[in-house]
Amino acid sequence: PGKWVYPLKNIFDGKWGFVNYYGQWKFEPQFEDAGQFYGEEPMSFAPVKLNGRWGCIDAKGIQIIEPIFLEEAHAVDAGKQWIHGRHYDTWLYPTTNPETGRWGFVNYLGRWIVEPKYTDHGYFGADNNYMYAQVKRGETWGNISRDGSIVSEYVFATKEDAAYALSQLEHNRPIDG
Repeated sequence: PGKWVYPLKNIFDGKWGFVNYYGQWKFEPQFEDAGQFYGEEPMSFAPVKLNGRWGCIDAKGIQIIEPIFLEEAHAVDAGKQWIHGRHYDTWLYPTTNPETGRWGFVNYLGRWIVEPKYTDHGYFGADNNYMYAQVKRGETWGNISRDGSIVSEYVFATKEDAAYALSQLEHNRPIDG
């Protein structure tokens, strides 16, 4: 009793906060939505939604991950990376800039690593260990590295064409046609 906190929606204003075992507010209702806490003290977090975006707070209610993710599951993935403190430089997740709607990539703290300037995106692999991603600028696709450097120009009609060209470049094969 008193150790764990649980998400609860305030029926009067529809905001979410967290209550303790006794039903007392530990963190006042201020969120659009909230999820359960993950992890163990002192490295625990809960996903919370502010201004239509998901981020995370820690067990003291301090925002540890900027609310930039479009889905709760993405914020949870970021929180799990935060717990382990791994892959700070390699874990990149695509999301949009709330003001421009353009795609870019953030690290698990929700900070922009690749500026949001793309109209569509691919991923840095399912395990997030791939070195390149396909991105779209305007109507054409190209490839970028993890720091946002251009690997192949934006000249391809489809994401698949850009991925194929990248595979040819990686194997030192010529790109013809």
